[in-house]
Amino acid sequence: MFFLKNKTRGTNTLWVSAHSLSIAADYRSFLDNQSIAYDFLDYGSDFGRKQPVYWDPTFKLILSLYPKFFMDAPASTFPNAVTGQDAVILDYMANIIQDYQSNGGKSLITAKLDKALAIEEVAVFANAFAIEDIDRASGVFRTRSNDTVQPQGDYVAYPELVPQNTQILTPIIASADADDFYRAQFDPNRGWMGDNLVATARKNGNGDLIQVFFAIELHYFHKDGNPQPVEQLIGRILKDEF
Repeated sequence: MFFLKNKTRGTNTLWVSAHSLSIAADYRSFLDNQSIAYDFLDYGSDFGRKQPVYWDPTFKLILSLYPKFFMDAPASTFPNAVTGQDAVILDYMANIIQDYQSNGGKSLITAKLDKALAIEEVAVFANAFAIEDIDRASGVFRTRSNDTVQPQGDYVAYPELVPQNTQILTPIIASADADDFYRAQFDPNRGWMGDNLVATARKNGNGDLIQVFFAIELHYFHKDGNPQPVEQLIGRILKDEF
């Protein structure tokens, strides 16, 4: 047994939050202030109790109703009711997202990744989200409140982001078919020996943007209570690019 959420007429974006409802409220504000119409699924509160027991077909069928997908997710894991094992939410939806993109779906993901994730754990979801792996270099990647997260290459017209406070991040390695989208400045005194890539972008064969993956939680990146850069970023991707 499973149910399908009723799609709101005229709504093109499905938003899934895997955070608590208090954090989801930040993302709701970002979307509302950009006048983005969406349907919402709460997959984060109460330890993910509202997540589907069987992701395929339940979530796959829901997602297929929308041409655009937005998700915010923490680094924490959630229990799987079928296997009894814990995994990050990216793991559960990876195959579904790949099929979704193959059928023309477009996605914007903001998710924190844990540096402790094993290679085989990341391999389960990496290709679905335009990354090859997390950066496993030694040291600590620490972005401070006076550092900026900067758009790269063809994307330099996007807004710079600044964290509200110090953030410990896990940079990523882009997949072969993805562009570098954002890089973060960091504290050079914490021994970090790797790269500073924190977001990737994937285009289709026509050069249209079809996926953006941020390995940062965007709700931490509106310094001094100014949400406009994050709002403009989300609005540009979901309304203009997608």
